[in-house]
Amino acid sequence: MKNIKRLIQCAILLALATATPVHATQYTWINTSGTSDWFDAGNWSPSSVPPTGSDDVFIGNLGYSGTAVIASGTAYSGSAVIGGNNDGAVIIDHARWDVSGTGGINIGAYDANVQSSLIINDGMVQASRLVLAAGVSASGLLEIGGQGQGQIVDGNGNALAVQSGQGRGTILFTHSGTANFANQVVGSGSGAASSSNIDLQQSGPGTTILSGSAGIVVDNITVSAGNLLVENHAGAVGSVEVRQGLLGGHGVIASLGTIHIYSGAHLSTTLKVVGTLVLEDGAWLDYAENSPLSFLYSDSVTVGVSLTGLVTVDFSKSQLVAGNDYVIIDFLNATTPSADLGGQFIANGVEGAFSIENNQLVFHATAVPEPSGWLLLGIGLTVIGLTRLHRGART
Repeated sequence: MKNIKRLIQCAILLALATATPVHATQYTWINTSGTSDWFDAGNWSPSSVPPTGSDDVFIGNLGYSGTAVIASGTAYSGSAVIGGNNDGAVIIDHARWDVSGTGGINIGAYDANVQSSLIINDGMVQASRLVLAAGVSASGLLEIGGQGQGQIVDGNGNALAVQSGQGRGTILFTHSGTANFANQVVGSGSGAASSSNIDLQQSGPGTTILSGSAGIVVDNITVSAGNLLVENHAGAVGSVEVRQGLLGGHGVIASLGTIHIYSGAHLSTTLKVVGTLVLEDGAWLDYAENSPLSFLYSDSVTVGVSLTGLVTVDFSKSQLVAGNDYVIIDFLNATTPSADLGGQFIANGVEGAFSIENNQLVFHATAVPEPSGWLLLGIGLTVIGLTRLHRGART
């Protein structure tokens, strides 16, 4: 009888022990070992590397600043705060960070004067949520660098939405390869995209493809280098500015402000536009055959084109036929262009003339260089140059 009682007591104690939750340890990045290695125990308080996904981590908090680098293998944590009361950054460099806590990753939690960054150089981050500039006065940076192979996914491996917090956030593409960014950008508060406090910037020499099925809506979009390709739709509550590089793709680009193409910058005619398109003197339109630039109707913004000088239409990637007409811009759903608008466009790579016909900007091709002609000319010039060089050497 006593043995039976003891067995029952042991069973109850075992049940209580297994039912009692194990409190996760909170790890603070103190960056005191002289390295930036995530896996260096001396950089953490308590002095050990966060071992499992149940332990929350704080980088840039409680008086400690620094950058944690995950350069190999897989790092684990529960929820994560990057940049609390102090500067903080996490760099993923050809590695992986699994964040399994329900709080996900918060970049920029409190202070507006704090630099908070998550930089992914050809690695992967897996989390349940990612909030950029979470605090009211905070700022936060999400950067895709390296060759552009950084990924942000949920537990099922799908592209994770980037959620806008109450501060100011930036998604920055600095990579030199090709990045496929399929992530949605979700606004703060009720989740309405129009409340997004995030700017999207393409500043690296690579190509960024915005391919998410839900598209993105941010505050401002800026291209200062490389190529930004919109394959679904991308909208800006503020403005879209292309200072250098190319804005292209086969989707829709929209702005409640203006879509401004600066001198030397390029816009592909494959896009559909919602808003006022401003083409500066010296801007380029890259023509794709049978794909004229077109507009979609909007009852909330003015849709049309404003020119400040001469715009070059580049035909170098299209095979035009002399004597044919080509539609460059279709002004359906836009303000009616002036009859003399065609005089503000010049052609690159072919000869012909522009005119406005049936609410369209049309190019009449009159002389198109044959590819074989250009090849023979190039060979001839090369031979002449080598001959002169050889004669000079003999002299």
